[in-house]
Amino acid sequence: QKGETDIPAMPGSGRIVVKGAAQDDGGVFTDYTTQAQGGATSDVVLLPAVPVTNDAFYLGFDIPAGMSTIDIDVAGVGSWAVTWEYYDGSSWVSLSDVDDRTSAFSILGRNITTWTVPTDWTQTTIVSIEAYWVRARVSSFTSITTQPIASLIQYETGQWWTWIESLPLDTQEQL
Repeated sequence: QKGETDIPAMPGSGRIVVKGAAQDDGGVFTDYTTQAQGGATSDVVLLPAVPVTNDAFYLGFDIPAGMSTIDIDVAGVGSWAVTWEYYDGSSWVSLSDVDDRTSAFSILGRNITTWTVPTDWTQTTIVSIEAYWVRARVSSFTSITTQPIASLIQYETGQWWTWIESLPLDTQEQL
């Protein structure tokens, strides 16, 4: 509520386009930042045509984040698994409490992946972009029939803000 006017919905942190996006195909990186920020349909190739273990897709954020949103236009079909990881300053470490609603990029539409924000997350540089990076690393692979392709990739901090125009002196509000 603002003053005496009800606000119909509390605004969230809002989705923010990723600072960087890249595919790693056997150590060869392809920069998909512009495509991931633009939202044109089916222009972000999430995995190589024939992925192998340790290929990955990287998402870079301006600040530590707890959620990514990927608009998957072509759902991947095949048999593989991904492990979501972050950089701790010396190595890539598995994120905690991951809820991958993309199901390793195999679910069509706008999907989120959430995790607990690491306290030791460190910025690193991928495709010439310094950011807080997470990666979906192929941890096992058997087959692929359809390559997963996305468009817009965003993230959220998980913080929510509430606006209180004014409080009378000696008043406490619980939100």
